[in-house]
Amino acid sequence: NSVIYADPPYFQTAKYNDIEFDYDKFYEWCLKQHEPLYISEYDMPKSDFICIAAKEKTCSLSATNNSHQSVERLFIPKTQVNNKPLTLF
Repeated sequence: NSVIYADPPYFQTAKYNDIEFDYDKFYEWCLKQHEPLYISEYDMPKSDFICIAAKEKTCSLSATNNSHQSVERLFIPKTQVNNKPLTLF
């Protein structure tokens, strides 16, 4: 009776403290999960994941240029598409 929310370093963006993130290993891990899994990312491999929500956002991380637009998306593994939706209450 749990939900997994994953917010990995976004693919092809700046590294966090020079740490290498193994995306292939992460995707592999995602596909093994049995609990409902939601992944926040700009893009995921379309062969295994499906976008269920998207929101356009303005980047506000720069002190001088906050005009960059991006689309953040929420993905689930395709294997979980037919799962029964969760209710909180």
